[in-house]
Amino acid sequence: MNVDGYVGSNGIAAAGEKREGDGMTPSGVYSMGYGFGVKTEPKQFHGPEYVTVTKDDVWVDGDAVKNYNTMQKKSEGYSGESMYQSPAYDYGQVIDFNSAATPGRGSAIFLHVNTGSQQTAGCVSVSEDELLRIFEWEDDGAVEMAISSQAQL
Repeated sequence: MNVDGYVGSNGIAAAGEKREGDGMTPSGVYSMGYGFGVKTEPKQFHGPEYVTVTKDDVWVDGDAVKNYNTMQKKSEGYSGESMYQSPAYDYGQVIDFNSAATPGRGSAIFLHVNTGSQQTAGCVSVSEDELLRIFEWEDDGAVEMAISSQAQL
């Protein structure tokens, strides 16, 4: 399935060059992780796991070391990017970039709803309709995303 989308405000990083806060989307082929969203699981989602986020959910990023590049709870002492963002995170899916959680290499890389800005901080964004169409297409098997000058699923 080919879908046009938007990438980081500073473009696409060459393989191995993505760094925290650089405004670039990492190039490469990545497995797609779990789904998430401010809204409850849509009927189109067929993946193995979907998490409805709350105001307590954050994605640990920045200069953090403990649980870097994972979703955690503010109430448990974590800080990071709020996952409760609408419309961007009304629906989303984790792109398994930096799954080794190497601090500073880059974090919080998602496929999510485009907000109309035609750029992201490093994620890939598509219209909500396209994202729901992608969810419909996916199943609970392995799915990969190839990110290049044209992001493709």
